[in-house]
Amino acid sequence: MKKMNGVTDWLLPSHRNISEVCLVKHIYLDHAATTPLLPEVLESMLPYFTEYYGNPSSSHHDGRSAKKAVDTAREQIASALKCQPEQIIFTSCGSMANNLAVLSTIRNLPANAKLFTTPIEHSSLLAPMQLYADRCIFGKVDRYGYLQTMPEQDTAFASIQYANNELGSIQDVQKIVKYCKQNRIILHADAVQAFGQIPIDLSKDAPDLVSISAHKFSGPKGIGALIAKQPGKLSPLIYGNNRNTPVAGTENTAAIVGMGKAAELAAKNLTVNIAHKHHLQQLLKEHLLKSIPNLIILTPETKTLPGILSVCIPGVNSEGLLSALDLKGVSVSAGSACHAGEKTASHVMTAIGLSENLLHSVIRFSIGIQNTEEEIIQAADIFCTLTNNLLHLSL
Repeated sequence: MKKMNGVTDWLLPSHRNISEVCLVKHIYLDHAATTPLLPEVLESMLPYFTEYYGNPSSSHHDGRSAKKAVDTAREQIASALKCQPEQIIFTSCGSMANNLAVLSTIRNLPANAKLFTTPIEHSSLLAPMQLYADRCIFGKVDRYGYLQTMPEQDTAFASIQYANNELGSIQDVQKIVKYCKQNRIILHADAVQAFGQIPIDLSKDAPDLVSISAHKFSGPKGIGALIAKQPGKLSPLIYGNNRNTPVAGTENTAAIVGMGKAAELAAKNLTVNIAHKHHLQQLLKEHLLKSIPNLIILTPETKTLPGILSVCIPGVNSEGLLSALDLKGVSVSAGSACHAGEKTASHVMTAIGLSENLLHSVIRFSIGIQNTEEEIIQAADIFCTLTNNLLHLSL
């Protein structure tokens, strides 16, 4: 059978050259990887590239103008999270926020202090924890990624995700916070995938440290934050002499302004956005189940992020299916964007006990606020046609 760009001709009956492929309507369903920048966010950022370009640490007029914008963004983010503006430490991304939380905390602990996390965490959390593998205990999770075991009572530091980026499952953070508080365990929660998608209230019982990232809630890439109850207790991760902060360096004013605006909009529209994405998620699930009899749904029914739907199709290789979908104008993924292109199976899917023959058959849809019913139905039809063609050929 003749191949074109690594995909067999039967996958593209109506597209025989690349110019025709490019004319296909693009449907983006990979919002868990990143979200498009909202126009209002871009508009808020533009003056800080050209007009208000001062260094926020400078004492002159230009510096004060930039500093005022940074302070406003802090207030917007603090309002969305119900925390204090001075608790917000800006970082270059969610990964840096996770590293700051882990490394800056553990450095201040006794050398033999016990640590706790789970095997389904993001790689930016697992990697720094791996530096202390000899004293790190991994909690057990069930088939949906929900935590089944609490840290041992003499644990010093624990880190868990608010919600998993591949499965969509939301942890019972309040229960974990209560347990850690009772046992004097410092708790970090990676809310990179959760903030802007579900309500998060840090005014009540809350983790000691929380990571967020702007590009996950329609803000710019290259800016994140760690919210720390006691920021002064963190050891520096990046040293410098311009600010008393664990992350020294010139603040990215434009990105911070964009993050603040995106946080404000996410909080304002949260209820409407949740309902919209839940509706489209259910619509997509119904279409897929109707047309693919052996489809396995990996995302839980309840306690899940709106818009994320991970599925598994026995007998279908996700890599080939992703390529075919891409050529048809549908962008989805096989899991975390940080592992795209790798041949190894997802550590999340391995940890929840997915069988060996299914590990490379996972597809993750993640719906955004801009998606429409028409797009979901069209994407589902394309997905089902391609999947059933693959299943037919494998018989």
